[in-house]
Amino acid sequence: MLVAAPAILLVFAAGGVLAHVDLSGSQWLASAVSTWLAIVPFALIGLLIGYASSPDSAQAIFSATFMTMSLFGGIFIPVEVMPKVMANLAQVLPSYWLGILGRSPLGTGGFEWRAVLVLLAWTVALALVVARRYRVDTARA
Repeated sequence: MLVAAPAILLVFAAGGVLAHVDLSGSQWLASAVSTWLAIVPFALIGLLIGYASSPDSAQAIFSATFMTMSLFGGIFIPVEVMPKVMANLAQVLPSYWLGILGRSPLGTGGFEWRAVLVLLAWTVALALVVARRYRVDTARA
């Protein structure tokens, strides 16, 4: 979580300084904090990949997993232009909800609490799987 904070702050600073993004202080704060907290399931996915793969293949699996989630989760391509099947698939992925949560303070629709619940469900499910993998790995040692 601490490793991600500087990257998030850098992106927000670039948006404010280079792209002249004009937001209120509460919008900047809400978007930054919600984005920062929404990365927890992604950190757990990284841990799971680390537990489930060899040191030689972990980087490749990590890159492929996150690239695929970004592509199909609406980060690179807006969900509105995706075919219906892909748009439905996007709503299952945590990357979709990360994008929704990060953008929700910026619009007029208000904060997206459903995104929080979906990401929380992902976090709990992944935490259980990672905890299980941890117990299996430590039992072998």
